[in-house]
Amino acid sequence: MHVIDGLLHHESELSIEEHYTDTAGYNDQVFGLSHLLGFRFAPPEALVEWATGGVRYPPEPGVRRVLLIPHTVYRPWTIQADAEQTKILYYPVSDESLYGDSDPYRPPHMLVQMLKALADEHRLRIVKLLAEQECSLQELTDKLSLAKSTVHHHLSMLRSAQLVGTSGDKYALKPAALDRLPLLWQQYAAVTDIGFDSETGHA
Repeated sequence: MHVIDGLLHHESELSIEEHYTDTAGYNDQVFGLSHLLGFRFAPPEALVEWATGGVRYPPEPGVRRVLLIPHTVYRPWTIQADAEQTKILYYPVSDESLYGDSDPYRPPHMLVQMLKALADEHRLRIVKLLAEQECSLQELTDKLSLAKSTVHHHLSMLRSAQLVGTSGDKYALKPAALDRLPLLWQQYAAVTDIGFDSETGHA
């Protein structure tokens, strides 16, 4: 029950709603009691996917721990490395951590990445194809009649915008990420709203 004790008696000002735990926390008593107390539990794989913006990392033989390290140099990419019995994931620092709210006209980094990724005919074709079914790189190359290196570049752009993920050797569309696009735009437009009147065309 050390997991519940930690949630109830931590000394920070944080309001904990969701907790990511390792396998030592998986038992019926902890999950049942946490539900009654209003906490949500998620597997550690979910933490990796959340922190990295969509990278799925299933457990690997011989890897005993996963180390998450924030970085700014290669944003928005997540860089993977290996150490002894350790998988290291360097994940991009969020806009909020870098800039705060000092500039209301600064568009969210993810909004920019999404719009860039979708502003291409071939990438829109890939999105439509993946909306129908998961595809491998070779399958997409055949369907698009493009060079494999070109398709790989387009997929990299879509992955950097968190619109596409991987499952084994297949690429898959992430519908939830697409659903975020209108919300990101609405949030940004609301912040920068200066009272523009759509009927008169004047502010």
